[in-house]
Amino acid sequence: MVKRNQLSPPQPPPLPIKEQCKSLIKNLASCKQTIRDRSLRTVLRTWLPEQTSIPDESMKKLWQGLFYCLWHADKSLYQSELIDRLAAALQSLPLPLSLHYFSAFLFTMRREWSRIDRLRLDKFYLLIRRFLNGLFEIMDGSAWDLELTRRLMGVLFDGTFFGGGRFNGSGGVSYHVACAFVEEVRPFLPLRKEVLEVVFGPFVVVMGVVSDKVLVGKVKSCLFDELLEWEEAVDQEFEEVTVAMKIPAGPVREFFQGFDTVLKVYAANIFFILSHFSSKTDHVIHIYQ
Repeated sequence: MVKRNQLSPPQPPPLPIKEQCKSLIKNLASCKQTIRDRSLRTVLRTWLPEQTSIPDESMKKLWQGLFYCLWHADKSLYQSELIDRLAAALQSLPLPLSLHYFSAFLFTMRREWSRIDRLRLDKFYLLIRRFLNGLFEIMDGSAWDLELTRRLMGVLFDGTFFGGGRFNGSGGVSYHVACAFVEEVRPFLPLRKEVLEVVFGPFVVVMGVVSDKVLVGKVKSCLFDELLEWEEAVDQEFEEVTVAMKIPAGPVREFFQGFDTVLKVYAANIFFILSHFSSKTDHVIHIYQ
């Protein structure tokens, strides 16, 4: 018996990215969880990783769909798992695409922020925190390469603090980034002095140039005041150890300096950062007076 050659039918050409996005976005924003979940799996597991580049408008539209995918998520555990999946894409995508994904995320948060009701705020606060953590994971994976860290911090600041007032009511995104920043970066400490300058230095600029008094207050209280409290904690620790051991403070300080501890690094470097931005230091000092 002669077997016939079984030829597979010709595959249709892939749809343009804009058309693919349109279909995905519609399903991501569906009111039915099963449809959203199926579309999300397609986006995160196959469609997005297969792209080499995505037009900016298409990426923003995709994020609009992802935004409403989370918007419709009700149960806390499901929300947390969904947020983790969205943030995990930062590490799994190629770096240029990952940065574009992150930039579009910030744009979407600022554009949609005023529409978020108070009952949904917590899950979007968590989303911002997870993405901040994901950004630091990328930096940590590069051993905090200075150029890459500077590039990533630029994307973060351009998309938040220096993003302008294009969208009414979008300041809440910057406020929460300022409030969450120290807590999210803390697990990655200690860092080298030059890295600290790249990571924290731009906040000094923010305090000197932005006109939003609420934002300046958030940066002061949630970031620099927090670092100053760490410094006080170190001083107290030194004093307690010195008294307990009945030895001069100098040797104790030298002993602690031998350990690359989180608090010691920050106690030594907060004013190091300020001193390297002398044009803004007077403004910062005035705020603390």
